[in-house]
Amino acid sequence: MSNNIEEDIKEITDLIDVAEIVLPKYSTSKITYRISESQKIAISNIINQHKKDKEALNLLNGMKKKYKIALFMIIRNSLVLPKGKLLGKTDKEINQMSYETLCEVITMTDFKIAEKMYEEGKRK
Repeated sequence: MSNNIEEDIKEITDLIDVAEIVLPKYSTSKITYRISESQKIAISNIINQHKKDKEALNLLNGMKKKYKIALFMIIRNSLVLPKGKLLGKTDKEINQMSYETLCEVITMTDFKIAEKMYEEGKRK
């Protein structure tokens, strides 16, 4: 096994495929090791759970990226763009300053306090 879970899963998946195709053709006396049915099920369950976890993580990362871009656009269009245009800055300079501002907002925000304010605003 390797230090990479993806490689390990591929190796085990290949082993399961080979076991299901090749092993039934041979008598058990010719085989030195055979994966039991419960082992195959356990390995399959692990692989399936890993795939679900990976899909969920990809979905969350996609949502995170969209929120970041939305926040970037709010900062850019409402704060940086008007001042940048007044100062004669290029779009690239405005975008760079917007990104830097986004990074500052993220690092300086106390998210516990911000979450309380968010929840108060959300309540009806």
